[in-house]
Amino acid sequence: MQIIDWHTALTTATTDAKAGIAPVRLTGDTAFATHLARLEAGQTVTAHYHRHGAEHYHILSGQGRIAIRALDQFQFKELPVRAGHSFLIPANTWHSLTNCANEPLLLMFSCPASHLDSDRYTG
Repeated sequence: MQIIDWHTALTTATTDAKAGIAPVRLTGDTAFATHLARLEAGQTVTAHYHRHGAEHYHILSGQGRIAIRALDQFQFKELPVRAGHSFLIPANTWHSLTNCANEPLLLMFSCPASHLDSDRYTG
């Protein structure tokens, strides 16, 4: 069994240039894994979508706005999110998360490993 200290892991995480955040893998395998990321004030996860599999989001602390839109739609729908909120982002849905507060937003998300590399599409 491996125990991961979230705070230490987040301070040493490498930034993913495509997403604009530094995720830390907590547990799981290539089929489905859980990750953690911290968004600083004003920071945004770059808008992207995945063709295969849903993504589960859980806001552990902080607050922000999630922007979503299906591939066949033109306008993003924006919704406020805060600590204690969980939601599912279906496949083929553009999504972006912005920290709108002055404190860090702590995000836990679960998805197939491919969402972090081969199955992520941007602009």
